[in-house]
This record gives sequence, C-alpha cells and structure tokens, in this order.
Amino acid sequence: MNAPERSEAPAAKTATPAAPARRRWLRITAIVAGTVLALLVVSWLGWAGYRAYKRAGLPPDAPRIALSLDDFWLNQTGVSKATFETALLKVEARLIELDFKDGGDPVDSEKVAKLLADVDGIILGGGGDVDPRLYGGDPQKASFVNRACDDFQLELIKQARARGIPLLGVCRGCQLLNIAFGGTLKDLGDSPEEKDRHFMTQHDIFLAKDSHLARIMGKVEWKDFLITHQQSIDKLGKGVQAVAWADAERQEIEAVEITAEPWMIGVIWHPEREALRNHSLSLFKALVKQARARRGKN
Repeated sequence: MNAPERSEAPAAKTATPAAPARRRWLRITAIVAGTVLALLVVSWLGWAGYRAYKRAGLPPDAPRIALSLDDFWLNQTGVSKATFETALLKVEARLIELDFKDGGDPVDSEKVAKLLADVDGIILGGGGDVDPRLYGGDPQKASFVNRACDDFQLELIKQARARGIPLLGVCRGCQLLNIAFGGTLKDLGDSPEEKDRHFMTQHDIFLAKDSHLARIMGKVEWKDFLITHQQSIDKLGKGVQAVAWADAERQEIEAVEITAEPWMIGVIWHPEREALRNHSLSLFKALVKQARARRGKN
C-alpha cells in the first residue's frame, strides 16, 4: 500500500523591499524640484537681464521715480522692486529706491529733502499694515507693522505736497495717503464677508466718470482685478476724494485722488503686477507724464 502523499505548505511570499521604491520617489521629487528651481533661476536671470538692458537704453533725461517700500517679507525678496522697475522701464523712467532708514530715526525732514533733491516722482508701494495708532485704530488687529517706515512715507507725502512732486500710492501707499490727510482705515477682519471679497481674490472695479483715474484708464468698469489687502479705507481725509469702488453701490473704496494738490492718486490694487495690461501701465504713464511736466517747470 502506497504511503499517503504529504501536502507541501505553500511557499511564503517574499516581501518587496520598500526602500528602493522610496528612493525612486525621492529621486523623482528631487529631479522635479531641481527642474522647477532651475527654471525659476533662469527666469529670474532673464528678467534681471531684460531690466539691465532696458536700463542701459534709457534716455539721459529719463524721469527719476523714487520707490519707497517697507520691510515686508515679499519686499525683501526683491520681487516688488523688480515688478515696479519693469513697469517704469516700459514707460522710459528710471527707478530710484529709497530706504526708509536713510530718513533718520526719528525722521529728519532735511535728510528726506536731500533724498528727494533729484526726484521727479514718487511711488509708495505695498507691504505690511499701516500702524493703527496713526488713525486711532486697534494695534492688536494689525500685522507686519513698521512705524519707522510709516513716518518716513508720511514725510515723503508732506514734502511731495510742498514741492509739487507727483505721487502714486499703491495698496498700503494708498491707505497711508488717506491717513496723511486725516482719514482713517478699517480692519477687514471685523467683517469676514468683506475680507473674503478683498484678500487674495479678484473683483471688479467701478470708477467715477469725472475722475482723473477714469480718464487715465480709459473706461469706468473693469473686470477681475487681483486684490490682496487686509485694511481698507474708512473715513476719507480732508481733500481726499473716492474715485473707485469694488461695488456699483460705491460702498467699498478702491482708489482715491487728492483735490487741490499736486498730482496724487492712490489705488488699492497692484498695477505693477499687471504691467503688461494697458490699463495698469497707463497709471505709470500718467505718473511719468506728470513728472516730466514738473521737471519742465523747474
């Protein structure tokens, strides 16, 4: 009689090592990250080369436009300066960067006057929040405040008024322009719905028909402006006129003009980030036109 066959136990499955797979994905991730970084570096170098080329080709009488920025992290990367310079180079103007630290601490009006000696126009750029103590607001609700820069830029506005220097305020620059004339701001964090409409989003812009801004930009309604502000204009200062709004009912102010003063316009949006679009470049053209006109009078 044959002995019963013994059943063989199934062979144990061999586990596939996870380490090679992890290494493969790490290599892929490194390659992708390296490629992206290389493209960014090449783009930045190309952008820098373009600016250097355009800078060298400026006419000797190119208007000198002073740019004042705070020490907000984005401004420290150099991106803000580069975008403003790109826009100005397109309209044949030379950017002169002002460091708020050069104005003294506390701000010395004579030092600021020397900084503006050869300046034909001024841009106050975006950045952190304006110090709420300048308009009776709550300091606890503000972020990235730099009071030294606020004081410096308020002195720039004061001297621009006295000397007839045209001035463009962008985002916080627009807000500070209103404060310089006694106006106030509000914190959008008090209204989540309003903040959602204005921080890192897009919305339409409605301009006053009889405003300088409408004549500069060519029409009164514009679509899909990129908006990135956390403070907004509340009470208007003396001689400050609202000329653009985020709604047709004219409740949320997006731009102002100063009446009975040298050319001073403030916009909450960032035209330097959209300088390839004609309506944004038109603001820089208008500023440079005023700068040339002032130079001709002096």
